[in-house]
Amino acid sequence: FEGSMTSMSSPAPKKQKVAADSPATIVNLVRMQEAHRLQEKFSRQWHMQDPVHGLIWLPDIMRTIIDTPQFERMNHIHQLGTTACVYRSATHTRAAHSMGTAYLALELMLHLLSAQPELYEEPFNLTFRDVLCVAIAGLCHDLGHPLFSHMFETYVRGEAAKSLLAKHPAGYESTPEGAAELKKYTGWEHEQASIAMFRHLLEANPQVKNGLLKFGLEDIDFLFIEELISPPAAMGTLLAHGSAQWPCQGRPHTHAFLYEIVSNWRSGADVDKFDYFARDAFYLGLKSIFDTERYIKSLRVLRDKRCTISAAEKEKNIFTLSPSEKQLDSLRMDAADNRASLHRKAYQHKTSLKLDFHMRRVLELMEPHIKIPGKGGRMMTMSEAAVNFDMEAFVHMDDSLVRQMLRTPMPELKAAQDEYNKRFSLRQTATYVQEVELETELSEESVKAELMKLYDRKRLEEEHTKAKPLDSVELHVASVILGHGMKTEDPVKNVVFHNSKLLNGYKENLGPSGKLYNFRNIVRHDHGTPQKKRRRWICFLDCQGPMGECTKEATFNAVALCFDSYMQSQKGRLVRMGGTPDQSQKRRALRAQDSAEGELVLES
Repeated sequence: FEGSMTSMSSPAPKKQKVAADSPATIVNLVRMQEAHRLQEKFSRQWHMQDPVHGLIWLPDIMRTIIDTPQFERMNHIHQLGTTACVYRSATHTRAAHSMGTAYLALELMLHLLSAQPELYEEPFNLTFRDVLCVAIAGLCHDLGHPLFSHMFETYVRGEAAKSLLAKHPAGYESTPEGAAELKKYTGWEHEQASIAMFRHLLEANPQVKNGLLKFGLEDIDFLFIEELISPPAAMGTLLAHGSAQWPCQGRPHTHAFLYEIVSNWRSGADVDKFDYFARDAFYLGLKSIFDTERYIKSLRVLRDKRCTISAAEKEKNIFTLSPSEKQLDSLRMDAADNRASLHRKAYQHKTSLKLDFHMRRVLELMEPHIKIPGKGGRMMTMSEAAVNFDMEAFVHMDDSLVRQMLRTPMPELKAAQDEYNKRFSLRQTATYVQEVELETELSEESVKAELMKLYDRKRLEEEHTKAKPLDSVELHVASVILGHGMKTEDPVKNVVFHNSKLLNGYKENLGPSGKLYNFRNIVRHDHGTPQKKRRRWICFLDCQGPMGECTKEATFNAVALCFDSYMQSQKGRLVRMGGTPDQSQKRRALRAQDSAEGELVLES
């Protein structure tokens, strides 16, 4: 390549002799050997046309995972659950999202090795095993996702837990055994189910594990993949001041940046979100303004001196993925706003929330009558299979199971089938009452309890005598957080940005790459003022049973006034009112009269 870059009129440059055993020669040889081995291992590729990323590829060895019943299950789980009943084109699956995530993880790893060949050297010594493990983690990170997306998690934590308590005498949760059993329901998360399903996949398909071991992986790599899917909760302590123990076993602390690729414990900016940002927006018909490729190309591996590890090794800091400081606004505004927009317009759409309520009711009616065979032939319900992490039963649980049961002529399922037809086929859904923005943190149970008390008192007033007596299942309250990720944390607070010009100049002019990570002027920790998170409360009314002399309009007005009164007492800010234009106008007039002191801001 030297000759092609040399002008024909200029004399050829003299070649400098370098000793064969010099450190520079040895380093270059190591880099070339590892790069060649990586290229050789990934020479057999599997290509697929993806509507979001275009032509994508994965190492052919990963097809052994894709061609299993455990992965095939995700082809029958809609990525957005009941939101597909609102946005009819949003029918993409968890399987497509998982393959897109694996592709982005692979591209990110190959970019890092290309931009920083020193990652092949001490203290990192990255090999093809690390690259493949990260890609497999991206492929398998949603293996344990339940049916109908995140709605089933809410069902298990709420309705299923209530059913458990109803079957036992009072005080059941106060006993150690009862508290442990209840915690299995209230603390259930699909990330742990994904790890359990990954283990089940390897056990049920020995050819997969044998093929990966033959390819070059080792037993410790499977633990590493599990940690990549769900990093240990103790990772958060690494950002605290002082020294901390490294909580992972799959890789040493010098590989901490690898734990930020699939499930970023530091900021939430990972390839999982990058794929669903683009994929969900594509199928929803919305625009995604975040440039994933540009962000990935800006990433470098840098030392984070704020994090110190109690280790015997010489290197006591951890390394992190550092984007260029030009990506600060892109990460904070484009990616975060993109996430908030998707939640506002799709995931937390008022109709999606209503349909989630109704689907949970359908599952509650179906649950006692659907038994799935698990380990040892034990028959169990859907929620039991989930909380016990019985993957032999859980593998049969997908969207198609519920839909098939809804079409099966069984007398026991008649109530669930009627409920589904009423809510989803005929669209006789709950009525949207009101939406309020509130900074105070409250629980849904406490808000609903206070609302029921206010409503019972309101019905005693003369003008509300035609309001129907309500049961707790007829009134729904939902809390929605419209933020930028990481719950109450600022998602970019813990990101180390760098100045790309200083970084490149330092690499070219100031010597060996090892000193690169000690250069203090290239990093930036001041990220400006974080944007505020917003918590919204939405009230739905679902009148059931005979009305008698009561009317739906009177019931609606009474519920609306109670919800509005309670939220005013909490200094809530009105966002939107439901009902007819006349009803909204009357309520606005009453609200303006009650808030004469100007504490509340009314929006059209």
